[in-house]
Amino acid sequence: WSEEQVDVARRLYQLDGAMKTVGATPELERATAQLSDRLDPSCRADLERWDATQAEYSGEEYVYHVRGNEVRVPLSTESLSHTRVPKVVLPRFEDWGDRLRWLLAENVPGRFPYTAGIYPLKRTAEDPTRMFAGEGPPEQTNRRFHYLSAGMPAKRLSTAFDSVTLYGEDPHHRPDIYGKVGNSGVSIATLDDAKKLYSGFDLCDPSTSVSMTINGPAPMMLAFFLNAAIDQQCEQHIRTHGLVEGVEARIDEIYAGGDRPRYHGDLPDGHDGLGL
Repeated sequence: WSEEQVDVARRLYQLDGAMKTVGATPELERATAQLSDRLDPSCRADLERWDATQAEYSGEEYVYHVRGNEVRVPLSTESLSHTRVPKVVLPRFEDWGDRLRWLLAENVPGRFPYTAGIYPLKRTAEDPTRMFAGEGPPEQTNRRFHYLSAGMPAKRLSTAFDSVTLYGEDPHHRPDIYGKVGNSGVSIATLDDAKKLYSGFDLCDPSTSVSMTINGPAPMMLAFFLNAAIDQQCEQHIRTHGLVEGVEARIDEIYAGGDRPRYHGDLPDGHDGLGL
């Protein structure tokens, strides 16, 4: 589809050039009308916006909105030789086909297909950080996460799982499994494990992000993560509205006669108990 649209745009560009050179003829106008009907409206809009987009990125600063807040970011930096270096530069294409191929395959940051990110520009107030950890049980890795992120304005957690988790197995006394539990990665087998792993971090905070080194069980790990994040929001609602006592009573009722999931060991510094 993309290449078909690119071909249509290129032929329209050629027809436009022909009419500018030899003048509009009935044949050229008819061919242009037929091709125009085949050009997708969204592609047409992107092409028509090309010059405006170039103008947007040629100014001193770029203005966009995130969650209702206006964000102003300089569009260039200055090199040591005092040369102005723009952060975003559109390619110098004239052919509409080349322009459309670039728009469909790359485009500017913040626009489909988001190859350069989902926001118009990168953050400048935060250094790129990867707080990588994964060892033993979830509590051990959680403590490591809190140690790595202590005093940092943003929490960028990167999770390594043990080979047992990576292969989708549960911890077991079986000889080929037992020795690998928590080895070179964290052991996560249940939702409660995931909740303990990321406890103390607000997973819905824009300054918190989580990446995972995972393969086959990725859908299950994602489900664990989403449930942990949702449970955190429920927990905050419960605390805010004074419902803790009733919820605790209900949990005790559910686990009557059994062991209630708990965080083993002391909470690390900076851990507020969220998620537990």
